[in-house]
Amino acid sequence: MKRYQKPDIFEHLAMSYALGTLQGKARLRFEKLMRKHLYLRAVTNAYQQQFAPLAALIPSETPPARVWNAISKELQLGKSAKPQKSWFASV
Repeated sequence: MKRYQKPDIFEHLAMSYALGTLQGKARLRFEKLMRKHLYLRAVTNAYQQQFAPLAALIPSETPPARVWNAISKELQLGKSAKPQKSWFASV
């Protein structure tokens, strides 16, 4: 874990995390480190805020039915799960 104490390493990891390119076990390890270290959370939050305007440029997309079925299966909700409007969408 000493390698995560180098600024060039955690800056790169924070940026990758904020962009969504840090995946799998590396993402889980980084989330664990963020829970322990305030500075990692602050750096990651700063990158997330910096990249937030880019997210607004991405067009919205409806996920395929297979995604909802996989979520339903994972959460053991039953065979058919359809996306529903959330209660706060009508507020």
